[in-house]
Amino acid sequence: MNVDAIPAELRERPQWVLWRTARRDGKLTKVPYQAHRPNDKAAVDNPATWSPFMVAYDAVADGKVDGAGIVLGDALVGVDLDH
Repeated sequence: MNVDAIPAELRERPQWVLWRTARRDGKLTKVPYQAHRPNDKAAVDNPATWSPFMVAYDAVADGKVDGAGIVLGDALVGVDLDH
């Protein structure tokens, strides 16, 4: 993960989760996990399962998961452009 490519405004938000790829209904999906407890699932509607950026970054760097992402909401929106 290239830290410099992520805007500082996003890195400052404590709403990061990890993800692992899983197959659901024959399709690949990203299942969210907690950065501070990478074996426990995260919930996008439960801030207690989110973490600061560096906690998520460290888990990705350690190879514990496939990636990290920020939870949308609270004035953040996203657009999926690959499909």
